[in-house]
Amino acid sequence: MLEDLEIDDVVFHYGGPYVRAVSRVVASATDWPRPPGYPYGPRESEGVNDDGKLVRVELISSGFEIHRDEVAQLISHGTPGPLSQYGVPREAYISPLTVGDAEALLAAVGISVPNRTLPGRPHEDWIPGSGPTDAEAIARIRKEQGALRAFLLDGSEGAPCAICGLETPAAFLVAGHIVPRSELEDSERRRFDSVAILVCLFGCDALFENGYVVVDSGGKVAAGRATNDPTIASEISQRLGTPSSGWSLATSAMFATHAAQHAST
Repeated sequence: MLEDLEIDDVVFHYGGPYVRAVSRVVASATDWPRPPGYPYGPRESEGVNDDGKLVRVELISSGFEIHRDEVAQLISHGTPGPLSQYGVPREAYISPLTVGDAEALLAAVGISVPNRTLPGRPHEDWIPGSGPTDAEAIARIRKEQGALRAFLLDGSEGAPCAICGLETPAAFLVAGHIVPRSELEDSERRRFDSVAILVCLFGCDALFENGYVVVDSGGKVAAGRATNDPTIASEISQRLGTPSSGWSLATSAMFATHAAQHAST
């Protein structure tokens, strides 16, 4: 089930009789050993069940409690969800939720459900932190994103992808931050000329966001994180050495940070 989680999937964390936190997936599942001291389940044995999966998440909200009885009133019962047909939590490490059930839980803790403002970047509307996301904050982020996209397109109906160089209609371009927006200071977010690029939805968006390709100090596309997947490796090789239209003295520092983040992954 962990292998099925995708980037930007929303995760509700349950502990004791309460849902206590909400997060979003920021990286796909990877092989990972059992952490020291992590308890074994009733059907697990030491030294036998020590190979597992790790999924990294980013916190959206915490510090609240929704009791399981309230949860049972908010979401549907029965498989494949987390509740039995009688509304009792099932013994499962992770269970899927329908969109309607997820939205009901988000509403219960006061988290507004953001719409996609930029294709491929729904998570830019989430505001990670210890408190719930509010509509005013989401509106502010959307306004910023609209200005960012307009700045990068500069009135054009299309532009070259900053990774593959393909001249692409605006509808198939993503205005994305080079380094995740959540890691930028407010003053950095305002410097549109140094923090963002246009990348196409024909593979470059996913390859760059996940660090499989980076832009080196000479402004050319280079390999980032390692992969054993032949399909991903082939897509990477097709882009290597391409001069990035998004590289400049202004963006070079952000590209260097992005490359360093994925150099050893």
